[in-house]
Amino acid sequence: MTSPLVSSIYEGVVAHRRRLAPEHPFAHRVYMLFLDLDELPEIERRIPLFGHRRRRPVELRDGDHFTGRRRDGLRTRLARTLEAAGVAPPGGPVRVLTQARVLGQGFNPVSFWWCHDASGRLACCVAEVNNTFGDRHPYVLPVDRASREGDLWVWRVRKRMHVSPFMDMAGDYEFRIAPPGARLRVEASLVRGGETTLEARFEARRVDLSVGSLGSTLLRLPLMPWMVWGAIHAQALRLWRKGARFHHRPPYRPEAAGPDPT
Repeated sequence: MTSPLVSSIYEGVVAHRRRLAPEHPFAHRVYMLFLDLDELPEIERRIPLFGHRRRRPVELRDGDHFTGRRRDGLRTRLARTLEAAGVAPPGGPVRVLTQARVLGQGFNPVSFWWCHDASGRLACCVAEVNNTFGDRHPYVLPVDRASREGDLWVWRVRKRMHVSPFMDMAGDYEFRIAPPGARLRVEASLVRGGETTLEARFEARRVDLSVGSLGSTLLRLPLMPWMVWGAIHAQALRLWRKGARFHHRPPYRPEAAGPDPT
């Protein structure tokens, strides 16, 4: 009898709400993979649909995350990212919530990483944000700099990368991240001058990862990268038609945003 995997599928709803004029809410169904990096070889063995560093219908590709040399693995890329932010890699289990490539194609607006120490205690999270212009920024979120709201860890950090052409660079992100369990909740809000101008959240239920569950998910929500990419541009068109102000993409210079709020 094979042992159960920590890795799983989370299927649920991504909801956005712009609170600036013109206001604009939307929501759509998505799934994301929750992967324990130590389990990747076992997942490949059990589930021929999934590949890590190999071409399969669903693929986790190292080069889609952080920065590094071509041959650098995910742990190396993550460790260098943490060190650059002044955080020592905790050395324990690493788990990521992400949208893998499907049939070789992928676009991942955000991946969330949970980094534990050797005892299994959560040491930090990373919110790895991508925009449609090819920029990528990791927001490193140490637990010792977080506050708590019930079961949620809460961080406030300076916005450091242009994401939407209908939002400028002003403001701070508030990330709220719950421990993954039977249900999952992650939230990000953009706050300016004490006012929340944008809210985004992903609420989902856990599904055991298997050949059957992954195959069923691919049939019910096919070609997820294309769906996400299309939804982003469709909502942008609706905002433009509503008269939202357009902001040209500034150069990616994360250090120019200044220090994080205290």
